[in-house]
Amino acid sequence: MHPLGRLGSPWGHLGHLKIHFDSLEPSDLEPQGTLFLDIQGQRVPFRYTEVRERARGVVLVKFEDVEDPEAASVFTGCAVLAPPGMLADMSDDTWGPDDLVGMLVHDQEHGELGEVLRMEGNAK
Repeated sequence: MHPLGRLGSPWGHLGHLKIHFDSLEPSDLEPQGTLFLDIQGQRVPFRYTEVRERARGVVLVKFEDVEDPEAASVFTGCAVLAPPGMLADMSDDTWGPDDLVGMLVHDQEHGELGEVLRMEGNAK
């Protein structure tokens, strides 16, 4: 996981959030994909559909299923992390199974399954 920065306050009426990057430009990210938010120590994946730069250095991100400022405000202050492969220049292309430790597993049909605590088995 690559730390990117933190989420700021909601912006507008459609659920956009300001995102404050530590050392990244919006163009360094893929146009759409998944980012992880640190919510109470858990890395939770959220699909984003847009990252765009506004005037005066304000950068906005739009997450799926976050449709209004009230829903967006829950995420204010959360740390933002990128999974391997999300940077547009592919500079983060190398990762291993142990990088999954600490991630929250979510199944579309059964919901939250829990956190990955360790990896077992032998890789070939």
